[in-house]
Amino acid sequence: MTLILDTPQSDIHRCPACGAQCAVQKDLVVRAHNAGQQIRIACHKCDEIFQPLNDNSPTAAAARPSRPNPNPRMGVCTGCGETLSVPPLKAGEAVMVECPHCRHLMQPDDIGRVDALADLPASPPPPSQTQRIAGTLLALMLAGILLAGFAASAIFRITPPLPTPFGLVVSPTPYFAVIAADFETALDGGDGAVLVTVTLANLGTAAGAPERVEVSLLDMAGKTVISRPIAIREAALAPGGARKITARLSVPPDGIEDMAVTILEAGDRD
Repeated sequence: MTLILDTPQSDIHRCPACGAQCAVQKDLVVRAHNAGQQIRIACHKCDEIFQPLNDNSPTAAAARPSRPNPNPRMGVCTGCGETLSVPPLKAGEAVMVECPHCRHLMQPDDIGRVDALADLPASPPPPSQTQRIAGTLLALMLAGILLAGFAASAIFRITPPLPTPFGLVVSPTPYFAVIAADFETALDGGDGAVLVTVTLANLGTAAGAPERVEVSLLDMAGKTVISRPIAIREAALAPGGARKITARLSVPPDGIEDMAVTILEAGDRD
């Protein structure tokens, strides 16, 4: 019996010459059987030709190779164990092979193979004592990490949330800043005036508006020439919003060199 594994797509047969496992598509075998053809398998490893057998095969003798491959190869005499060269032989030839060393006569199917088993990959060596100890320690360490993770996860699930420490609770609040400020001369009769433009932005986390926005015009020495509010209790600004405020101050523009903007919150006092 050469069949060692039956799968839905293919059958695995063991070569009787070298022991290699050969996969054969099941539908090809079924079509050949239905057509009445004689089925032969060429070994994937050593090219031996043998009949595929299963539990329903008539005789186990058919598992022996019917003929060596048609290529020349080196064989082993079954009488003396010496190597000999096997010429190409066809499957229909009925010949006897004579060993050149001991004159032993053999059928081609009885000649042993020299390199069929040598080409098969060797089984890996067993792990050393050091490797086994290292593997055991690694497995124990990984198991400890997993158990610690499960325990921590369970603790986090059953532990109630801690109260927020006093003083760390931040309530939403607006925060205002001047992002642009400019002034220019307004010549509209008389001694003229100064036109100021201030852009405010709410950089906080809640809507709101400043209590008062005050502008001071400064001379060359940095002294205040005039100070006036330009906005009182403006409409609320949303977080991230900005607003431009323009005002006219009745003061001669001569000598005005700079300006300063003061934002007074609702709680601030003059």
